[in-house]
Amino acid sequence: MKKWNLKKKSTNKYLDNFLKFKRDNEDLFSKEIKTLILKTANAIASSFANKNKSELIILAKLSLEFKK
Repeated sequence: MKKWNLKKKSTNKYLDNFLKFKRDNEDLFSKEIKTLILKTANAIASSFANKNKSELIILAKLSLEFKK
């Protein structure tokens, strides 16, 4: 079986990388795209045993960033 993630990174590191990309490329993030990203993130988080505390925190950070 192929190992996709040889070095473990914390979820916060992935979120930080995404938010940096978003800030560097604001023109790519229309209101519609932001809405789709939030809906998709919520659906993924809810897909297995609903959302846990860490997922709620990440979704809140993402939502706050998109409101800037």
